[in-house]
Amino acid sequence: MYNDTASHSVLLGAIVGAGGYDGHLDTSAPPASHAEAEREARHDLQMAQVELYCDHRAQALVAIRHAMQLLEACDDKALEPQLAKLSEAAWHVRHNASLVAVDLLDQAKDQLHA
Repeated sequence: MYNDTASHSVLLGAIVGAGGYDGHLDTSAPPASHAEAEREARHDLQMAQVELYCDHRAQALVAIRHAMQLLEACDDKALEPQLAKLSEAAWHVRHNASLVAVDLLDQAKDQLHA
């Protein structure tokens, strides 16, 4: 018998957390390493996707911009494809094409090493 209580609690936690995402951003200290920056960026991208599922486009854009700042701070040419995808995803969010943006965020997350 399948118990979906755990999956419901994870989804509920994600939705509840998504409502206040813009307060989550910590701008006090940069990540200590390249790997940490990528992990934080992946988290931001996951949160951006949740925000888009909840139709919170402004919060999704905040999360995408934060992820871009983290990756840009790494100053690594290997991250340029991910940054391009994030820029394109942000464009789609601003133009009300959330499904395309979610797909681009997935692609960018898959390309990150963390």
